[in-house]
Amino acid sequence: MMLANRVGVTMCCLVLVAGCGSAGSTKTSPPGSTSIPSGSSGQVQASSPATSAAPVVSVASAAPVVACDIVKKADVEAAFGGTSTQGAPGKTPAYCDFTLTGTLKSGKAVEVLGATVGVSWNSKPLDPNSKVLNAAATKVPELGVAFYESLGNALFLSYHGGALRYQAHGPDDDQVMQANLIALAKATYQR
Repeated sequence: MMLANRVGVTMCCLVLVAGCGSAGSTKTSPPGSTSIPSGSSGQVQASSPATSAAPVVSVASAAPVVACDIVKKADVEAAFGGTSTQGAPGKTPAYCDFTLTGTLKSGKAVEVLGATVGVSWNSKPLDPNSKVLNAAATKVPELGVAFYESLGNALFLSYHGGALRYQAHGPDDDQVMQANLIALAKATYQR
């Protein structure tokens, strides 16, 4: 029952995150700021949201992200402990999954239900002003525009004009999962 509830909440948050950004491949930045990701065209377009008179600067996004190029087996093992499989791409290169075995850093052993870590990229950017995300999740300011959603053990952050999702399931409690996901993101999100 608890696992089904977590899966349902995670799916809900994924749908909400996918719908939170603006249409197309753009990155929303705070008013008055400009950031151009490496490899982008450098084309800057100003737009004005309907709810605010302050301009928002949008930048063309980089090419689609290959999740298994961002997070590696050693990164997962360093953040969570235990032994990890190599990253397994999902249906598209935007997904990468790892399975953990053994004893985690918390001292808890991975049992029958196992422990997994998944990373995925969505081309829709996170909206730092999203009332839905701000109400459902905890901001993680040390990662820029980032939110941690505890019921799904998922960390969402802005990345190359879209959003990265780091998610974990296993025997650890929420605080440990959150700390491990933040450590993993800090070690890998600038790649």
